[in-house]
Amino acid sequence: MSYRLFTKKEIRNDLAAILSIVPGLGHLYKGYFGIGILFVICTPIVLFGALLMVLGTFGIGTMALILIYWGCAAMHAWRIPPKHHHTA
Repeated sequence: MSYRLFTKKEIRNDLAAILSIVPGLGHLYKGYFGIGILFVICTPIVLFGALLMVLGTFGIGTMALILIYWGCAAMHAWRIPPKHHHTA
């Protein structure tokens, strides 16, 4: 059985995606402060829109909107290169 250690880059990318449970934290971790703050501000707006969709779709569109939003935030945080260089 062969074991492979993860590289620092892989660990940082995975950590950024995990931090995106709160959209924007993964971007802030990687040094993208503008888009990180934008995600943090837009999250309540998206959630409010999702709550409004409950009224018209009986909740069907709400889960789709929330999952797509969070998935896109996590995927973007995972894929972008870090702006700063970690020394550790």
